Amino acid sequence: INDGEILQRTINDLAADYPRITSVAIVPLALTRYNTDERLTPVTPEFCRQVIREVTQLQKALRSRLGTTFAFLGDEIYLRAGHDVPGRNHYGAYPQIEDGIGMVRSFESDFAKHLKRLERQPRSSALGLRGSILTGTMFSPILEELIGRLNAQTGTAIGVVGVENNYFGGDVSVAGLLTGGDLLAACERIIGDFALIPKTMLKSDEEIFLDGMSLAELQDKLGMPVQPVDLDSFAAFLFTPEFSPAISVI
Repeated sequence: INDGEILQRTINDLAADYPRITSVAIVPLALTRYNTDERLTPVTPEFCRQVIREVTQLQKALRSRLGTTFAFLGDEIYLRAGHDVPGRNHYGAYPQIEDGIGMVRSFESDFAKHLKRLERQPRSSALGLRGSILTGTMFSPILEELIGRLNAQTGTAIGVVGVENNYFGGDVSVAGLLTGGDLLAACERIIGDFALIPKTMLKSDEEIFLDGMSLAELQDKLGMPVQPVDLDSFAAFLFTPEFSPAISVI
């Protein structure tokens, strides 16, 4: 409905108000299994590649005219297209990171810093940790590669489980929209003594998933500790020599 020429016109109209409008996010519409509007079609890899071609040209013109990328594509567009996300300089100060713009690049950069920090830590502090990280199917291949490097460097045995979103269905694949029931359905693929999940799966003020399941209930049903983490608390988790799988809160 609002892609192609309409998208280009929208971006240019908004750019005319720079710097009052400092940046714009272009993100794909995630269609759930409840979609009945035939005008709304799934975001395919070819569609994403077409959007990248069109917007990349606009970004070049905007950087030349405004000195900033201004119009940023969501990470999901690059991932669905099979493209690498842009480099660090593309995002500047990450003005749209809360919309998932540059989140992958930021995560990879911060993860690399933590790996360097780990090089200075005793290998025994994390050696033997065995568990799973549960995330959405969109990010799981990237996280799997990063965790593979961590395992090789520290001697941990942490697996990554890409969890399908059965609650919303459709092409919803981000971690933040996974539910307790979705995680429970992936129980047979969870290995080790504990499970880690992104904090974004839970309400900001309560340990409740979107389907109403509590974190405590999920832990009881899985029979293991489930810890909500972000990258910093995950690093702290690795640096805790006295860690016990019975601990469920960092």
